[in-house]
Amino acid sequence: MIRRVVQLEVAVSRNNTAPDFAGLDVLLESPLTEGGGASTRALDEWVTSRLKEKAQIAKQTRLFREESSYSSRAKSSTTTEETANPWRRKKKAKAKASASKDAGAGDS
Repeated sequence: MIRRVVQLEVAVSRNNTAPDFAGLDVLLESPLTEGGGASTRALDEWVTSRLKEKAQIAKQTRLFREESSYSSRAKSSTTTEETANPWRRKKKAKAKASASKDAGAGDS
């Protein structure tokens, strides 16, 4: 009876409006192990696969959060430098341009 209840719970967890019993007949095939205990190998495999899926989703969520926090830190540090000295960027560009002119004049 308990195996049938587990089968019903799994089917309803897949789709509660139209329970899906596809592949769940395995739960009722070999109810006992050699030692006389209830065999739940198929259920154990299903639960394991569900846990792996959830762990993968949690891992991807964590990686996304880390990546977005790193990119926001990089943007904020760049913004801080530019707001602290807005002329610094222009001075660097002018210095590079004059350095390339000097290097070009020395070659000829």
